[in-house]
Amino acid sequence: MSVVTICPGYIDTPMTQVNKYPMPFLISADDAARRFARAIESKRRLAVIPWQMAIVSALLRALPGWLYDRLAARAPRKPRDVQI
Repeated sequence: MSVVTICPGYIDTPMTQVNKYPMPFLISADDAARRFARAIESKRRLAVIPWQMAIVSALLRALPGWLYDRLAARAPRKPRDVQI
């Protein structure tokens, strides 16, 4: 038995289609499913899909805490009352 952790980026689904903000590296649900299946089949411990999101994440982690907090505070948010 193995455990595979998948960290998905933005996937084009009804849930993301209501977002009013840019979604970098958006992929289709079919493409995401194929990539997830490959990661599981290869028994990768960690899969960031799409891979570009791993770079974005690493860059954000490298920022000083005060700068990350300032950028995150200004980031667009999905309203909580959105019905899908």
